[in-house]
Amino acid sequence: MRWRKHLVFLSVSIILPLMLVSCGGEADRTAEIMSKIAEEEAIAAEGKIAYVDGRDIWVVDVDGGDKLNITDSTQTEYDPCFSPDGRKIAFTRDNGGRSVWVANCDGTEQTELTNPAQGDGFAPAWSPNGTTIAFLSQRDYAEEEELSWLYAEAYLMNTDGGEQRRVSFGEWGLESPGAIWWLPQGDKIAVWEEGTGGGTAISLVDIATGEVSHPEDLYSILKQSGYMRFEEKSDWLRRAGDFNVINHYVINPAQTNLIACELYDLALVPGYETKPGFYIIDLDGGTKTKVSEAPIRISCEWSLDGACLYFTDQTEEEYYGFFMVGKDGADVQQLDWLQQIPYEWEIYTNYADFHIEGPVLNAEQ
Repeated sequence: MRWRKHLVFLSVSIILPLMLVSCGGEADRTAEIMSKIAEEEAIAAEGKIAYVDGRDIWVVDVDGGDKLNITDSTQTEYDPCFSPDGRKIAFTRDNGGRSVWVANCDGTEQTELTNPAQGDGFAPAWSPNGTTIAFLSQRDYAEEEELSWLYAEAYLMNTDGGEQRRVSFGEWGLESPGAIWWLPQGDKIAVWEEGTGGGTAISLVDIATGEVSHPEDLYSILKQSGYMRFEEKSDWLRRAGDFNVINHYVINPAQTNLIACELYDLALVPGYETKPGFYIIDLDGGTKTKVSEAPIRISCEWSLDGACLYFTDQTEEEYYGFFMVGKDGADVQQLDWLQQIPYEWEIYTNYADFHIEGPVLNAEQ
């Protein structure tokens, strides 16, 4: 990737002046093209990616350089999430019990924030202002053996692990939740619930009131487009309700009407069409743009300026690769200067979870 930047600079510095002298109108067009190339290169060079490979968390420059294994342990680590200032990473470690840890972005000063003896803690997510970490915990169900694996609740804590408090108080509890995303305003968190076979969904937790709701604007769009439907075909379908598989509710930081969302129909009922896909959905306009067929579970994150979306997907070589697409869902590009990750059917290595961090990581502190 670095040689590409030098090539772009060389092309601009040598070719462009010549065209400005000889061409006139064409020179303006050339300048526009070269400016766009330079802008795309700048976006591609933004910050770092934290991802999972081989049960460890790795950090790499988004241009493919300076790869570092920051956990490098015999345990299993996943769910990496940068702090807003780019200095630390929170993650989940499984050592016979899951707990939330935090470390500097170079892997030093690893500190355990939750106690697995109280119940599993996992899926940390830093608040937008960097003062709080949200996470999921099964501690409230630790005494109920039949439910301990199924339900969890959302919690908040200080970044040093202090003042842990439960914030989700829905009627039924969060059913097999797997991930958390903060809404940009910092007043709610979105929780992905895997469910128990009746389809998965997104729940929104109001951190002030504990109320658990659903993103009605998203559900309305999906119902209108035929993605979600409720037909009394069978007892099974009535039990399943009108939920389809919904993974992700990652909101564009600059245009909060745009979300990244992976969808997959329930396809378990005869006659139901399977329509997997990874989408950018405009909640205001009621439209959805397919970015990928999404044959495997995808991880994604918006760039800090909201101009593009980074995501993982399966490559033609049966590997996981990193990709980038504009906020309009057009012009998908594989970031081929980043290492592809072998596709493995194993619970912690079958996808590359990652997070994009901004230029602060490249700034001199």
